Amino acid sequence: MKKELGLQDYIFLFFRRKWIIFMTTIGVIGTTAVYVFTRPPVYESTSTFMIESREIGFSEGGMSFTEHTRPLGYYDAIIQSRTFRSRLMENLLADPALMKNQIDTKDLENMVASSLVLTRSSYSDFIQLISHAPIPVFAYQIALYATDLLKNRCQEIDREELENAVQFINAQIEISRQNLEKTERELQQFQDRADVNISITGEDGVLLNEMATLENTLTTVQTEKEMAKSNLEAFQRRLAQLQGPGSVGNQGVDSPAIRTARNQIAQMEQEKNDLIIRRGASHPEVMSLERRIELQKRSLVNLIMQETTPKSTLGSENERRMWNSIQEKMIQEQLNVFVLENRERYYKRLISDFRQKHPRMMENAIEMMRMTRAKTVAENLYTFLLQKGEEAKIKAATGSGGLRIIDHPVMPVNPISTNIIKRLIVGFFVGLGLGIGLALLREYMDTTIQSKEDITSLTNYTMLGMVPRFNGYTNTQAYGNRKRGKKTGRRKDDPSDVKNLINFMKPKSIAVESYRSIRANLNFVSVDQRLNDFVISSPNPVEGKTLSSANLAIAFALSGKKIILVDADIRKPRQHTLFNLKGAAGLVDCLVDNKPLSMIMHSSVVKNLTVIPCGKVPPNPTEIIGSRKMSALIRELRKHADLVIYDSAPLLPVTDTRIIASQVDGILLVVRHGFTIKAALANAQEYLETSHAKVLGVLLNQAPVGRRYGYYNYNYSYYHYHDY
Repeated sequence: MKKELGLQDYIFLFFRRKWIIFMTTIGVIGTTAVYVFTRPPVYESTSTFMIESREIGFSEGGMSFTEHTRPLGYYDAIIQSRTFRSRLMENLLADPALMKNQIDTKDLENMVASSLVLTRSSYSDFIQLISHAPIPVFAYQIALYATDLLKNRCQEIDREELENAVQFINAQIEISRQNLEKTERELQQFQDRADVNISITGEDGVLLNEMATLENTLTTVQTEKEMAKSNLEAFQRRLAQLQGPGSVGNQGVDSPAIRTARNQIAQMEQEKNDLIIRRGASHPEVMSLERRIELQKRSLVNLIMQETTPKSTLGSENERRMWNSIQEKMIQEQLNVFVLENRERYYKRLISDFRQKHPRMMENAIEMMRMTRAKTVAENLYTFLLQKGEEAKIKAATGSGGLRIIDHPVMPVNPISTNIIKRLIVGFFVGLGLGIGLALLREYMDTTIQSKEDITSLTNYTMLGMVPRFNGYTNTQAYGNRKRGKKTGRRKDDPSDVKNLINFMKPKSIAVESYRSIRANLNFVSVDQRLNDFVISSPNPVEGKTLSSANLAIAFALSGKKIILVDADIRKPRQHTLFNLKGAAGLVDCLVDNKPLSMIMHSSVVKNLTVIPCGKVPPNPTEIIGSRKMSALIRELRKHADLVIYDSAPLLPVTDTRIIASQVDGILLVVRHGFTIKAALANAQEYLETSHAKVLGVLLNQAPVGRRYGYYNYNYSYYHYHDY
């Protein structure tokens, strides 16, 4: 996992990935500019509506039609419906002003589908219908027909819902009428059967008045209960329409907590009724108890709402919001019915107790009062339903559908502004943000070695130093040949390779200083035992091991030590090109043809540095490296120099390096910044542990110059190198 980056790390990252950020930003700006300048003109026509009507619903106090304001999504759903689109297409296809433009029906459908937009105006009760089209007459006609069609469609929907409500109310009126006729008929039969005189004076008159008060109170309670039941049926029917058949909201929802809350409400209602009889309805204790009852009711409604969920999946957000609203009101009405039923039982018990205490009162008078009460309840309910039925009929006949047209669309004259500057600025910031995001993603997905911390977190090896990337002289010929696909052949007499050696650079250049630092660190690696020889390799090719071997050998030779540099990479040797030893005998000639050391050890232009090139390339390099002759040669070379450096083959592809590393005093690993894969370094560590080789440390090659990597740019004039 990558370490946490600081501010300087992010700044360095942005500079390192600057081309990703730059090219992405330019690409987005260019795409935006092409879109803006090649986009055809777009014309706009707009109409404005005022939301004035309310959707069909039920108030908390009864079955009324004071409705809630419909949300914008309701009208947008109408515009997106198939019915609306098909009717709009019929009107447009029948318009001769449009058809003379000879537009294809499919193109017109696509234009309608993408042109109509419904937005809320700056005023909360206003909405705007906007039509866009590449031709002015199309934008105008689409907005014109859509405006009238939207208003008509809203009226149709309202009319359908109101007609359903009227049918329901008529059914309830018929039931109520039958009940009223029944109670009137029973009362008339009783009056014909018994001549009742309830004008009693004295003590009987007082008692009868008290009885009448109780009967009237009970009548009021029963009337409210019947109205509440009627409202409850309306709510349940509305929920069934939203959820589908057989789904009526929260019926059957019960739990110990709900039962406990209901019992508490019933007990508080009982206590309140007793207080009203003893002290009156306006007593402070009664009012305080009423507030407690309302709080308990609110808590019970919330509890039931939490345990109630729709039994079917509702379509739109508007339907879910409407379901929750009606469900809450239905629960409140259920609770109201529950309270009224308890109150009804209370007053019936009071009347029964009163009659038991006063048995000598006239039974006929009491019975007549009971029947009169039943008739009054039926009359009140019947009158209530008639009133609501008339309200529904009037609303169905005169409803505006919830919208009033405030501003009709007009023919556009000029196309809408393209806001070129604004779009380009937005494109710039979008491109910049996207480029930064890609740079961060590239950094996160980068599995190559980027810093000293990457090396130390993967291995327990010592970091011996870093060789910087150069910004000066460039081998343009070699790069040009590679880009053009030509074979470079690694010409042995190529003078540009020689300039990569540090003995051709200025003594105080940053490259020379870096190799001197690595040389000093190698001197301190083995304090107790003298370092006689070591091998330099890398996990994979093209990581800079060959040039690092040559430059380290030169650095040690310049310090006065007698150095032998052996090109042990007998698969793809290259030291002979660096030191201009074309055709010279070398390591393989000694091992295969038994040539003496004097014939393969060649002096170089650097004092104290002797080079043993590879010589001829053998067909069996592994057998030669692993031969007893090679082991004997390693021991013999120690006698002829203070330090022997072996440039060996890459570590992971072949076993040559592991064979040599097990016979010398250590191995120096070269990894290349931004190129060596972390997994390759980890695998190299496993291979070296298996071969029991001593790792002297790691050299980070081609590290960028900067404070992050411990180097400071002194504006030296130095050469750029590239190791094949």
